[in-house]
Amino acid sequence: MAPSKEDGSRHLALGDGQEVGARCVVLAVGADYRRLLADGAERFEGLGLYYAATHLEALQVSGEDTVVIGGGNSAGQAVVNLASYARRVHLVARRPLTATMSRYLVDRVEAAENVEVLGGCEIEALHGDEELEAVTVVGRDRDRDRRRLPAAAVFAMIGASRGRGTSPDW
Repeated sequence: MAPSKEDGSRHLALGDGQEVGARCVVLAVGADYRRLLADGAERFEGLGLYYAATHLEALQVSGEDTVVIGGGNSAGQAVVNLASYARRVHLVARRPLTATMSRYLVDRVEAAENVEVLGGCEIEALHGDEELEAVTVVGRDRDRDRRRLPAAAVFAMIGASRGRGTSPDW
């Protein structure tokens, strides 16, 4: 896909034989989200365990307790968004937020009155019958640092890699 000499546009041949010219090409190949490795996680995917925290998910947790997992910018943005809707947001992170999150997000997370940061922790299990009801959070000393938190939803913001769909070899 070389640019044309006249206007610098690129010409793409589509699968149905059509050609399209453009000066800029954006590839949206999707993402493969890292899956949460906790007991019960597979059972609750889409039923309380989510890998995105859009406006729609935020509306679903209005007035409920929620959990966000992760310590990066996506987790910080999710917390800031969800804190406007949820009764309580628990942010579970293995490392200090300042190690992986932008300072402006750390400040906003720490300023939110309905947010509790659980540093040095991770999710061990998700619990519930028909829907998610609670999570077990463990700290470094798994025998002593164990808490069960109510949770209508868990948002796992634990990373993603480029989608595995086919893409051209540039």
